[in-house]
Amino acid sequence: MTKHNNKRQLIGRQHTLGHQLIDTDHMAIAHWWQRVVECDPVESTFFIARLKKLMRDHFDHEAFLMAQSGGRLCECHQKEHQQWIDRLRSGAGAQRD
Repeated sequence: MTKHNNKRQLIGRQHTLGHQLIDTDHMAIAHWWQRVVECDPVESTFFIARLKKLMRDHFDHEAFLMAQSGGRLCECHQKEHQQWIDRLRSGAGAQRD
């Protein structure tokens, strides 16, 4: 059973950027990150998979929006995306040990 509760949100209205898609992505990622932290070990594989999918989708959304405006994500931002995925992957490995 999940220990999930709403005692403290990771991000709130004060963290929004004013772009509906990006803000919605950020809120979903924060929600599932918290669920991963609080979940029972038996739930962790599913929750981590869900979080990874949300993060990849969000990173794709950011890249698409940048391309749509005639730009692209800078290399440092692309590296940051990869670091988040790697961080999640290494944390998931630690949970299984």
